[in-house]
Amino acid sequence: MNKKAVLVCLMLLAILPSTAFSQDRISLAFGWPVVMSDTTWDDLGATIRLGYGHGWKPTEQIGIGADLVVVSPTNTPHPSLQAVLSGGYRLIPKLSLGGGVSYQINPPYQGQWSNFLGFGFGPTISLPAGMSFSLITGPGITLEKDLWTWIFQPKFSFSF
Repeated sequence: MNKKAVLVCLMLLAILPSTAFSQDRISLAFGWPVVMSDTTWDDLGATIRLGYGHGWKPTEQIGIGADLVVVSPTNTPHPSLQAVLSGGYRLIPKLSLGGGVSYQINPPYQGQWSNFLGFGFGPTISLPAGMSFSLITGPGITLEKDLWTWIFQPKFSFSF
């Protein structure tokens, strides 16, 4: 079943529309997941996230994107693969507000694959030379364990 999920994520990148207002991008992010349990919040430490994606601008104000991201492990020697769909709205020329949804496949840890579904939102600041900085935060859940987390993720992107 997890092989099918990887194929679906790859197919999403292949079938999304390409227009004259589209561009590829690479990204580097640091994610700090905080596990929320009944009595405590546990910081799992930072993960490094390297991504490649494609963005489209159907209008001057609206942008949508799809990314594939490799997430470094926090508690296992195997990296995770994440697919992200996002959208944003430009408030002023250098500032936009966006949100997205991510699906992450986690390799076996203690013998079991797991699936993570996350939601994020936050501002993005456009920088010179095709760069941007985003500060993303939001909840997520590891589906098999009903384990909720909150992610804090600063991210740099470069569009080319």
